[in-house]
Amino acid sequence: GKWHLGWRTWLHTPVMRGFDTFLGFYFCAHDHFSYDCGSLGVNDANSKKERSLKKIMKKINKKNGLPPRYGLEKNKRAKYFDLRYNYINKKGQLVDEIRYDLAGKYSARVFTDHALETIQKRDKEQPFFMYLSYMNVHAPYQAPEEDVAKFTRHMEGYAKKNRRKYAAMMSSIDEGIGNITSLLKSEGIYNNTLIIFSSDNGANVGNCKADSMYEGLDLKEPGSNYPLRGGKRSVFEGGIKLVSFVHGPGLIAHPGRYSHEMVHLVDWFSTFEDILSEYKPEQPAIPLNAPKDGVSFWRVLNRNGPGRRRSFVINIDNKGSISCGPARPFQAVRSGSWKLIVGMSDHLLIILFQL
Repeated sequence: GKWHLGWRTWLHTPVMRGFDTFLGFYFCAHDHFSYDCGSLGVNDANSKKERSLKKIMKKINKKNGLPPRYGLEKNKRAKYFDLRYNYINKKGQLVDEIRYDLAGKYSARVFTDHALETIQKRDKEQPFFMYLSYMNVHAPYQAPEEDVAKFTRHMEGYAKKNRRKYAAMMSSIDEGIGNITSLLKSEGIYNNTLIIFSSDNGANVGNCKADSMYEGLDLKEPGSNYPLRGGKRSVFEGGIKLVSFVHGPGLIAHPGRYSHEMVHLVDWFSTFEDILSEYKPEQPAIPLNAPKDGVSFWRVLNRNGPGRRRSFVINIDNKGSISCGPARPFQAVRSGSWKLIVGMSDHLLIILFQL
């Protein structure tokens, strides 16, 4: 699915960061059927910055014996077609297959089908970790027509049209997770598998600047974060407070409950380390070359214990003027129940909340 965690060199991509295989895209978004990201202008070959980056990245990849950087292909279609299959072959070489054969197929179903195939072909003597990141419900709002037709027409104008597509996109995730769950049961590993469902930010709300790919985003968006204020790209709770669930019938000591402890997305890595140390103590901890930002919350999930996180920086942005975001730079921090926001308006604004 969606990577979006670095793609300027192959060293930043999934198979060079511990994954055995990867089927997906590197940039932030693309067309859900054509997998075209060129209209976002991410590869402006005429820009001075891009020309400079090309020289640097070619040098880095050559030094490490890797293929050319993603986005540097001479073939114009390859340059903007963002769907690839990567793995390391028996010779230890990184293989990069551009999957033109999947063009026209809906991305959510492509990723679900590949996840199912990967689970079926896994080494059954070894545990596995799978990261499945759908692009749904990210714009552009697209879904198969037969899926859209299932949902009622109860909103007016642009929002009505895209609200139905939005619902169909969400239903594709439900369908995919349902199929994967059914496979885990038929494979006999459902009770020994930890399933984690999470998101990255709140829905787009309010007004956005339209561009060539997201035509119409200057109009009302179909998402909602009610009753929370704000949305994606804001530091209000509607943009950053997310729901998540963890399911593991044979792994969680105290299931069936809610937790309101403070958790940050970076905490997942440290939590995975704790899980591995508990269930696979013979396997050494994952080596790291730098201190971790995350704090494990496994005891919160497993035993309903108290959380260890007390604060985090929500955002420090000195640029401002981002598309679909505030024109001013903005910063926000959280400490205990207190939250401080600076600069979320056309004029200097300082707000202190007790949540």
